[in-house]
Amino acid sequence: MSAGMMERTQTLPNIYSGYEDGKPDIVAQADERYMMNLSAWQLFFYEQLIDRKVYLGDQRYLNLYSGLGYDHQKWIFNNAMPVVNMLCGRQMQHRKATKLIPVHGSNSKTANQATKAIQSVYSNDNTYKTISSCFKEGAGITGLSLMHSYMDYRRDPICGDLKTECLSADMIMMDAFWREMDLSDCQFIRTRKYLHICLMTKHILTLNLLLCPSNTISDVKDSLHTMNIGICAKEWQHLLLILRHMKV
Repeated sequence: MSAGMMERTQTLPNIYSGYEDGKPDIVAQADERYMMNLSAWQLFFYEQLIDRKVYLGDQRYLNLYSGLGYDHQKWIFNNAMPVVNMLCGRQMQHRKATKLIPVHGSNSKTANQATKAIQSVYSNDNTYKTISSCFKEGAGITGLSLMHSYMDYRRDPICGDLKTECLSADMIMMDAFWREMDLSDCQFIRTRKYLHICLMTKHILTLNLLLCPSNTISDVKDSLHTMNIGICAKEWQHLLLILRHMKV
């Protein structure tokens, strides 16, 4: 079977087009997409792992082919990292600022105000550094990275803060047969993260407060005492702020 035939047989219509909140079969659909694209992404995961090892100067994987042990390798010369860092430094020096331009006769004053607003968000989130991180991951190391934008309600439970993060190649799994740069033909994108147990506990407590506003602070403290986990005063203020807004 040729590559073209494999692509035509494995590329299916979007199964998420009829998604509804609370529909139980969305998990089965996601698992189906995962199994359909797993074999192709396993090859990419291995290749991007080699790229990252080369960038970090870890040449021990080459000993698997030469038969040498790690004790035989006395010297490591990293020629990849200086080149990648040079390109990333060039990108940081010459990166462009985001500016909103009015189209179709729109008001330029409104566009200027929106530009100032987005620049303020960029400054608070350090978004330009995130863009450079995506450039380093994608163009410099593995060949693929995504920038994820989301609303963070931890500091502002009412309006939220616009945040961005860099998703490296080992954090994402997506349609293996997308071609368009705007991902218009991409059927799905899955992400994964590894979080510390303390951070996960705080997230779970926050979700409990959001989903169960009848919970009292005493109940939360009892749960923390049972799990032997402490939360600082600033984090308590954050939880209390969320609880107060949920009970209004």
